[in-house]
Amino acid sequence: MLTVNSVTWDIVFVPPDSPMLLADGGHYTLGMADNRYKAVFLSDMLSGEKLYDVLCHELVHVYCFSYGIVMDREDEEHMAQFISEYGRMVVSDTDTLLRSIGL
Repeated sequence: MLTVNSVTWDIVFVPPDSPMLLADGGHYTLGMADNRYKAVFLSDMLSGEKLYDVLCHELVHVYCFSYGIVMDREDEEHMAQFISEYGRMVVSDTDTLLRSIGL
């Protein structure tokens, strides 16, 4: 369970062929943040770095939903993918730079 901006979300692992992972267009995804259920559904086949990437991607959607951030679907997908791939590096570099200047 996760609470973002006073909105509580469940994290649920489901089989990879679960209807909860069925995206628009009829294809299955590895993860899905569903605002109706306030839940993130993740394939129970995920592990390791792939689980981190998919969870991080879906949490970007959770934060957008929870803070009422509305953007073009494609833009939100690009942002979620960017953060899941590079977010740790951005935060790490920020921390390193702030430590180097004594903050």
